[in-house]
Amino acid sequence: MKIFASTLVNTMCTKIVILVLLANENWMRIVDSILDFLLSVLGSDVVYSEGAVVDLLETLMQLSGPNTTIFLAGELRNDVILEYFLEAAMNNFTIGRVDQTLWHPDYCSNRVVLYVLVKK
Repeated sequence: MKIFASTLVNTMCTKIVILVLLANENWMRIVDSILDFLLSVLGSDVVYSEGAVVDLLETLMQLSGPNTTIFLAGELRNDVILEYFLEAAMNNFTIGRVDQTLWHPDYCSNRVVLYVLVKK
């Protein structure tokens, strides 16, 4: 699973993009150093099995700073797993869904959803 984190670091708005591979045991040290500046986390197709939900939520909690917005996009494959994820995520996050009328028309699909999460 890959998580892409984008952040603005200083007043000159230097942009840093970090690729975090969860297989790397040292990834949190990198994230800790920029957590206060982390503005967004992007994830795609990350909710695909019930067993991955707890790990995903733990990772999202660790990546969530005071100003972080999380965007998760994915294809609707399994309603049971999606409901499980959303119910569990509501314990720690405020969750919204981006209406497809705001999307570019070439990328709209009834089978794709984009959620926005903010840590409570």
